[in-house]
Amino acid sequence: MSKRKVKKIVVLMRHGIRAPNQTMEKLAEWSHREWPVWSVAPGHLTGRGRELITAFWRKHKLEEPYKSLLYDGGRCLTADNVFVHADIDERTQSSAAAFAAAIAPECSLPYFITTDKDSDPLYHPVRGSVCQLTREVGEDDIINFVGHSFSKLGDKFSEQLDFVNELLGPMPQITCNAYGVEQSCELKDLPPRVNFANSGRTINLRGALGIKATLIQNWLLESAEWPGKDPGWGEITPDKLSKLLVARAAIFNSLNRASGYARDRGSVILKVMTDALTDSHYDQRVNQAQLVVFVGHDTNMAHVSELLGMDWDLEGFAYNDIPPASFLQFILWEEPSGEEVVTAELVAQPLPVMRSNHPERVLPYEIVKDLSFCPREKGTLEPRVTKYSIEKFCSVVADVINLDCVPNIPPLVKGELK
Repeated sequence: MSKRKVKKIVVLMRHGIRAPNQTMEKLAEWSHREWPVWSVAPGHLTGRGRELITAFWRKHKLEEPYKSLLYDGGRCLTADNVFVHADIDERTQSSAAAFAAAIAPECSLPYFITTDKDSDPLYHPVRGSVCQLTREVGEDDIINFVGHSFSKLGDKFSEQLDFVNELLGPMPQITCNAYGVEQSCELKDLPPRVNFANSGRTINLRGALGIKATLIQNWLLESAEWPGKDPGWGEITPDKLSKLLVARAAIFNSLNRASGYARDRGSVILKVMTDALTDSHYDQRVNQAQLVVFVGHDTNMAHVSELLGMDWDLEGFAYNDIPPASFLQFILWEEPSGEEVVTAELVAQPLPVMRSNHPERVLPYEIVKDLSFCPREKGTLEPRVTKYSIEKFCSVVADVINLDCVPNIPPLVKGELK
């Protein structure tokens, strides 16, 4: 009996383990306790992050459908076979370099970045002049997604958030004053805010909820960076970390999976991924490649997932959580009938792997979740399906994206990080 044949894979990957984005001075505004010192600059990929990416892809590349797609015949992989487009941040470029070295260790596989030295509009489309949200529209959209006010979101996860509050201790007075609290305060006393900056092009969640979400993510990074050592000054056990991740994911998704917000920020990358899958990308090198990898951020993955109505539940993580170095992949298949269909998967490293001194020895080394499509845009709710014909997939994408939020993408050149 003939089997379906893989034709192309398009991946959207989050960067690997990085140092916190905050400087030591900024972290000192959130607690009087002494914060751990990282070996790299804020926001940069760590050596541990590179190690975990390498360990994963050395194995995963030999699994199907990658093995059949890339390695039949023993050829050396080049940009003709695998095209990698990374955001310009150090952590995304270094993650792309680690991926390329792992998947083609003897082939000097390059990765590519935009010629725009300030921002890549594929990953950050609203840093330019498009898709500006008003405060009213943006906040209403976010609150509608959450289903209740931000204060109720805090109430829902009060146990986890109270733990963070106690762990940090009293807030430095400079932080209390910045939020209009004149007397001494704790983190829980800082009111949540949706901060709209740059004429609506940048939106962040500030206050108690935003800081707690940031710190929980930092503690996840700590747990992977220093395996065998509990993060949060040694006070966050694996069980406590798993519970904290549930709260963090809910806060993160309240913003990044808000439908209008996700549509404006996710339209361009979903369109470009679809163009890559159908060989209609503006760069012919992408059309020629059998594997196309976009290396970006958890926000990009959240936006795309929301547009297509894709959800997942990873063991050890939270619902719709996006661990470091995890990735979404669209796979184009040819059925025995000749029909071309698209499926989707979410792939991640399990927490025990991320927290092991020998990640290459831990099994299972990956979590693979088959995803179903259930687009929620335009007031319709179709039944969940595990595959689309390529024509249906393209039609759905056209329906859910906002073409006004699809800027021109500058040319791509080789990245230089190793």
